[in-house]
Amino acid sequence: MAVVGLVVAVVAVGGGKRGAPSLARREAASGAPSPAAESEPSRGRQLARWPGGGALRIAVLPIAGELRDELASVPDSLTDALISGVAARTTHKLIARASVARFPAGAARDLGVVIRQLGVQRVVVAALTREGPSLALSLELLDGEQTHLWSRRLRRPVAELEQLCDDAARAIAGEVGASRAVASTSRDPAAYRAYLSGRFFWAKRDHDSLLTAIEYFQRATELEPGYAQAWVGLADSYLLLPWMGPTPRSAAHRKAQEALGRALLLDPDSPEAHASRGNQLLEIEWSFLAAEAAFRRALELDPNNATAHQWLAELLMLFRRFDEADAEMLLALELEPLNAAVHKDRGKVLYYAGRYADSEAASRKAIELDPGQPWARQSLGYALGAQGRYDEALAALRAEPRWQLSAMAPFVAVQELWVASQRGDRAEATRAAEVVERARLEQFAPWTVAFVAAVKGDVDAMLRALDQALIQRDPFMPFTAVNREFDPYRADPRFMAIMTRAGLWPWR
Repeated sequence: MAVVGLVVAVVAVGGGKRGAPSLARREAASGAPSPAAESEPSRGRQLARWPGGGALRIAVLPIAGELRDELASVPDSLTDALISGVAARTTHKLIARASVARFPAGAARDLGVVIRQLGVQRVVVAALTREGPSLALSLELLDGEQTHLWSRRLRRPVAELEQLCDDAARAIAGEVGASRAVASTSRDPAAYRAYLSGRFFWAKRDHDSLLTAIEYFQRATELEPGYAQAWVGLADSYLLLPWMGPTPRSAAHRKAQEALGRALLLDPDSPEAHASRGNQLLEIEWSFLAAEAAFRRALELDPNNATAHQWLAELLMLFRRFDEADAEMLLALELEPLNAAVHKDRGKVLYYAGRYADSEAASRKAIELDPGQPWARQSLGYALGAQGRYDEALAALRAEPRWQLSAMAPFVAVQELWVASQRGDRAEATRAAEVVERARLEQFAPWTVAFVAAVKGDVDAMLRALDQALIQRDPFMPFTAVNREFDPYRADPRFMAIMTRAGLWPWR
């Protein structure tokens, strides 16, 4: 018999007296899975409902243990399904996967640390056991002080993995309160497992993992062509792929649009599909008002969609709605407090808002959470440079992981040029500009050429490059609306005309 430990943390801000050490605490101390509970529900002290109807904060920790063969990826990928399942069945807030992933499955977890870092206070511990053709799942609910409140044992055939997850999500939502009904679905078991594996690899956010995710999502759609969520997974993967490696942007965008079109036809009310649509409208079509509407529709359907909050914040930032943008980032951080990418993007919002010290703090938090986080050191460097801390800024910019390949050396020179310009060091600025020009500016995307020209004060070259960035749909072009290097030129009618054509004027 294979035994797989499953730990789920469900939290509400609430009180309770400390009782005897719980299964969760013993598992955290030993790293071993909890034993199965009784088949019928059992209760410790009376379950305290959330006072005043406020929103709970719910976290689902990564599933511990290992399964073999075709079920090998289930313990990791099922975490996302359980998070989504509980979120769909309650009006409370769910901590997203990127944050709970910092407490990996199989590790000795101190639930007190989990509670403090995630802001969670009610915990569910579970054990998943393989019993021949079936899986048995034992659940135990504890309060924020790890006192036992409730337990239940669930059992389904292996082929009904999705239904087992639904049973668990429904049971948890029923106990934490503010639950809402969701119609159960019955998918091809192999398609469901392929989808879960796809989301697991998609969450890794690197080029090779995205290619693997695409293979799994494609497998899911082949097995079940009507699987809307698998089509959304394909759309999200193709849209992200060009940012992570040498994939042609136009081909990836075309595939992303085709996949999302299928998803919306199959499920017009999918919050994930609307969030993905908003991102495509923002990045591919530059239809900014429609993108905002899509993000808000996604959040209307699922207020717990942290990614939709994050993407909406970036859109609001482009139109200088900085207070609204930061409010959305803070909502995303409520759901993903340990997500380095959200902290990094909040640092970007705060930088463009002129809150440089706050931007520095957010960028440093992103680096603390993930030292390899792309773009975080660049955000930190800009925040430091804007505060006049030029040597620190230069060190941060040079340490950006994306610049470490030899082929990226010209981009390091671009950063050095920016720092020299901020410092007012004409000799250093001239040297850096010569390095950039020797690297042949035409190898850069047009927006980077425009950025260099703006720093140098070459207005005509900047306008020519911006015009090319608009024609070529350079993905960085929208940032022209907020990038401070373009501030001296915003009153120039030629600059305003380009921004109007890009749909980025007026800014408010």
